Amino acid sequence: MLSTRGFTGMSVLLAVMALIAPTATAWSHAQTRATSADLVGIVRDTTGGVLPGATVRATNVDTNQSRTVVTGDAGRYAIPALPPGVYRVSIALTGFAEEVRQNVQVSIGSLVELNVTLALAGATEAVRVVADAPIVDTQKTTIATVVSQEQIEYLPIDGRNFISFAVLTPAVSTDRTPQQGASATSGLTFAGQRARSNNITVDGLSNNDPAVGSVRASFSQEAVREFQVLTNSYTAEFGNATGGVLNIVTRSGTNRFAGNGFVFLRDDVLNAKGHFEQVDPFGQPVDLEKAPYSQTQFGATLGGPLRRDRTFFFLSAERLNIAAANLVTIDDRTIVPHPFLGTPLGSPVQILRAAGFPVETGNVGYDVSHTQVLAKVDHQLPRTQNLTVRFNIGDELNENIEPFGGITASSRAAALDSRDIILAATHTAVFRSSWVNELRFQRPSTHTIGQSRRRDRAHGANGPRRRLDRGFAESRSSPPPEVTRRIGIMRRSCGSVRRLVAWRCVESTCQRRSIRSVLSRPAGPVPPPG
Repeated sequence: MLSTRGFTGMSVLLAVMALIAPTATAWSHAQTRATSADLVGIVRDTTGGVLPGATVRATNVDTNQSRTVVTGDAGRYAIPALPPGVYRVSIALTGFAEEVRQNVQVSIGSLVELNVTLALAGATEAVRVVADAPIVDTQKTTIATVVSQEQIEYLPIDGRNFISFAVLTPAVSTDRTPQQGASATSGLTFAGQRARSNNITVDGLSNNDPAVGSVRASFSQEAVREFQVLTNSYTAEFGNATGGVLNIVTRSGTNRFAGNGFVFLRDDVLNAKGHFEQVDPFGQPVDLEKAPYSQTQFGATLGGPLRRDRTFFFLSAERLNIAAANLVTIDDRTIVPHPFLGTPLGSPVQILRAAGFPVETGNVGYDVSHTQVLAKVDHQLPRTQNLTVRFNIGDELNENIEPFGGITASSRAAALDSRDIILAATHTAVFRSSWVNELRFQRPSTHTIGQSRRRDRAHGANGPRRRLDRGFAESRSSPPPEVTRRIGIMRRSCGSVRRLVAWRCVESTCQRRSIRSVLSRPAGPVPPPG
C-alpha cells in the first residue's frame, strides 16, 4: 500500500520533473483554456493571398491591456490565453489599409477565429468594422454552454444563486433527491447524475470539499464574470466528475470606477395560507396561523483601477437573512389506546414527548443566513505576464439543509453551520504565441459543523436559538496549499492552435474529520464541539 507521505513525495518529484523537462509527454490533466480563450485567424489580401508580417493587436476595451503578435509565413496568427471580455482587434501592414474590428466578444473556453482581408492603402487608410465576430471552434468536441454576464445580471432568480442559471443548459435540471446529511451541494443534476458527482471550479481552482463531496461556500452573483457549463465530452483537464462541470470566472476591476448596491425584501404579507393551515391531514377544517416568513438580501460591489492600465481591484459583499417555518402535522389530537389494556396512552405527540423526544407541531421556525465577501486584485506584469490574487469568505447557517415538515419533526432534520476561507493566486506568462505558462495556488480553510439533529426552539419561528439536541458531525479542513502548474507548448497547424505539451501537478490535500454521536436526553448538558 502506498502511504500518503510517499504519494506526496512522488507528486513533488513529478512536479520538479515537469519543470525541468518541458518537452515531456502531455499528462491527462493538461489544461490550456480553463479560464481564458484563444484568438486565431489568417490575414489575406483582396486576391486571397496570405500576408506574412502583419501586426495583429488585441486590446481589452475595459482595461486597455493589449497583446500583439505578427503573422507567420502562412499568414496565420494566434493570441492564446486571453481573459474573457470585449476586445478591439487591429490588423496593420505596410502598404495596406489598417483594419479594426470592434466588439470582438471573447468568452471563457472559446476559440475565436477571426480571418481578415486587407485592402491596398489608398484614399481609405483604415477600415473599421463594428460587429460581433462569430465564434467558430471546429477543434472542440466538448458539449458546453456559457452563461454570460448579461444573463446573470438581468434574468430573475430566487435567492440570487447564480449556479441555478445552469438549468438553461440542455440535460441540466434541479436535483430532486432528498437531502442526506448536513452538507451543501450544487443542487444540479447532469443527465440524472447525483448532485455530489459534479465538479465546481472557480478561476481554474477546485471549489469542492473532498471530505464529504460537497461544495465550498460561493460568493455573490455580482462577483461572477461568466461561467461555463460542461455537460458531456469535456476534456481531461476538468475531470473529477461523473456528472457535469461548472467552470466559473470571477469579475475583475477596470479602468473605470464602478459599483452598485442592492436590497431585496420579502415578507409574509404577500403569502397565502397553506393547504394544511386550513385543513388537517384527516380533511377536517382548521384555522392555523399563517406561517411567518421574512427574507432580506442586501450587498454592494466596487471596482476600479489602483494604477490605470496596470493594476485593478474588485470588491463584493452580500448578506442573506431568512426566517421561515415548516408545518409539522404529526397528530396531536387522536388518543391512542394501549394495545393490550385499552387504557389511553395519549396522542402520538404526547407519546413521543413522554419518551424524551422534543416534538413541536404547527409552524416550526428555522433560520437561514449567508455572508459572502470577495476581494480581487489583478496586476499586469512586464512582458505579457499577469498576476491575480483573490480572497473570499463564505459564512453559512442553514437550519433546514435536511428539511423537516409533515410527519417529520424538526428534531429529525439537520442543520449546516460552515465557514470557508479561501486565498488563491494565479500567475500567467505568455512567452510567445506558442508558449504559455500558468501557475495557480490555493489555500482553503473550511470549518463545518453539521448537526445530525436540529437544536430545538422553544416556541414558534421567533423563539430563542436552538440548542444541540443529540449528535453532531464536525469537519475541519485546513489542507496544505494546492499548487497547479501548467506549461503549454502549442504550434500552428491547419488554422488552429494544437496543444503539444501541457500538464498539471496538484499537491494532495488532507482532511481531518471527526464524528461524535452524543445520545443524551434533551434535558441533559450540551456537549461542546471538539
